[in-house]
Amino acid sequence: MKTASGNRYHFCTTTTIMKNTLLLLALLITGLSSCCHKKKCMELSSIEIELHGFTAADMDTIEVTGYALGSNFAQKTRDMHLTSGYSQPGNKYIVMDNGNFLSDQHDWEVHIPAINKTIRISGYGYNSYSCNSCPIDREDKVRTLSTVTANGVITNAYDVKVYK
Repeated sequence: MKTASGNRYHFCTTTTIMKNTLLLLALLITGLSSCCHKKKCMELSSIEIELHGFTAADMDTIEVTGYALGSNFAQKTRDMHLTSGYSQPGNKYIVMDNGNFLSDQHDWEVHIPAINKTIRISGYGYNSYSCNSCPIDREDKVRTLSTVTANGVITNAYDVKVYK
């Protein structure tokens, strides 16, 4: 047989458990949402072309031509003549477009007239990675350029090395 005090004790325990459960749930949601700070996700699409072993005379003029993607180098979209490219110690020149690396928005042809050498860059490969993943929010997928085909050889997009 239940007493009045027994019912009150049972009611008090049930109320306390419900309050504690709600408090725990609120803390859990707050804790999970605090890890979900949005940050700027970097989509990388740069192609770094390094020219090694060339002399300053070789690098006097570099012709860089952009083509429509997938046009098999038939539809010209961009034309640049670089003079005395960006040089680093050890006769290493980096092909740049107004201070930026070449991008995956074009297929590229880099021609060095002094030695009649041409490098063709196309065939881009991509990876994606998760950015801003959070248990209570969607995760953002970011596409990153990983490989290019340089003169028929697949290579790392950030490490296209060309030797004289």
